[in-house]
Amino acid sequence: RRDFALGRLAARRAMQSFGEPPTTIPRGRSGEPIWPSGLVGSITHSNDAAMSVIADRNERLGVGIDLEHRRPVDDIRDLVVFGPERDWLGSHDHANRDDRLLELFTAKESIFKAFFPLVGQYFDFDVVSLEPVPGQSAFEGRFVGAVGGRKPTQVVTVAVAWSGDMVLALTAVPAKQRENMPIGHPKERSAPKRYEPSELG
Repeated sequence: RRDFALGRLAARRAMQSFGEPPTTIPRGRSGEPIWPSGLVGSITHSNDAAMSVIADRNERLGVGIDLEHRRPVDDIRDLVVFGPERDWLGSHDHANRDDRLLELFTAKESIFKAFFPLVGQYFDFDVVSLEPVPGQSAFEGRFVGAVGGRKPTQVVTVAVAWSGDMVLALTAVPAKQRENMPIGHPKERSAPKRYEPSELG
């Protein structure tokens, strides 16, 4: 598919800019990219746009990137927004609410992509709570539910930025946060209740 090809092209260019030789990036059984030894990375694509980010595995446990085009998203509100996030979303006027909801969605997608290779399974958006970082275009993300029988203690900052009608979110998990990470192997999803995630790559 065109989106898949664009994503892989972005990944190869990211590897080149990182000083790594571009190589084939196969897909795991859940569709996740399998990166060369020593690297972690993430791929995103939306319409005709694609981006990729990679990092040294010694510096980052995982990275996640998600790109979305502006669109009506009110139909996914109850699958994305929980607890205090509802109050934050409700504090914005109606004209801007779809954009703020899309920011929450994109931020959670980037967290999902960063943590999926580490926890080894799909998880719903309600296990992660986002709080806006004052004075920054960013959220602070915390796990409020268990993944794989354990609740990760990592607190991550998700950077969010708009460019025209596109919003981008980036999550990076520092290697120093390795403790209490429920490392696992990818498992097939059964009876999902969450909004279908963007493809892992």
